[in-house]
Amino acid sequence: MHVTPTVTLRGIPDAAHAYVVNGRTPLEWAVDRLHIRRDKESGIVNDPNAWFAADPAGLVSHLRRLVYVSVETACIVEGLPPALRD
Repeated sequence: MHVTPTVTLRGIPDAAHAYVVNGRTPLEWAVDRLHIRRDKESGIVNDPNAWFAADPAGLVSHLRRLVYVSVETACIVEGLPPALRD
């Protein structure tokens, strides 16, 4: 996964993709929210990338936490009785 032109995350475990919320993994939700958007009516630009401009490592830390929580949640859900998994 390319975070910036110079930063690439590798080794994301498959289990990070096992936990899905409303059709997407938490990592997919986060990546979707990182797109620059301009409100059509107000013209206000929402640039989430600017949030991490002062601390680029903050974005990597954020994504790493999402991967960790996804993997741990998938393990917990897998340990539940089948009737409680869905």
